[in-house]
Amino acid sequence: PSEKERAYNIIQTYKKELYNSRILIRIDKQIVRMEEQKRRLKVEELSFNSYYEFALERIPQIVAQEKIQFNIRDFAAILKQFYRGGELEMTLNSDLDINLFDEQFIVFEIDKIKDDPVLFPIVVLIIMDVFLQKMRIKKGRKALIIEEAWKAIASPTMAEYIKYLYKTVRKFHGIAGVVTQELNDVIDSPI
Repeated sequence: PSEKERAYNIIQTYKKELYNSRILIRIDKQIVRMEEQKRRLKVEELSFNSYYEFALERIPQIVAQEKIQFNIRDFAAILKQFYRGGELEMTLNSDLDINLFDEQFIVFEIDKIKDDPVLFPIVVLIIMDVFLQKMRIKKGRKALIIEEAWKAIASPTMAEYIKYLYKTVRKFHGIAGVVTQELNDVIDSPI
């Protein structure tokens, strides 16, 4: 017999003995558990709803495994308004076929939410992410023009983002600009 056949015969001889071993049984059970967990974690579509469900299932496992403190109830309560049936469900789960990354010209009108402590930071993060992705990946010239810049500069998060943009956008063939009615809005800004 060939070397492969001899190896197969040896494995067959000891197969029963190997399967009776407690270590292999534990390993096999762990593999089955991991495969089951992997099957459960697969989602049909990526959305905030699927993230929320995944997070509520997975975070307690991580907390227990890593022995860390995390208040899953507060986490769930805060995000529930964006989840299926919540007041802000459509904010992060819209089924509209829009791919902002491929659009050549985008206008974000955020005047209606500028004073909303929940929506404003989320929308600003989405805007920042869209532009950063386009800046780094898309070829050609890009421009980000921030209208009513005094509002953006007044927010520490946006001020730091604008500062970062001005320092990096040229490396990616882009420009950043601000529009304001008062020159002092820009001159008096720490950035």
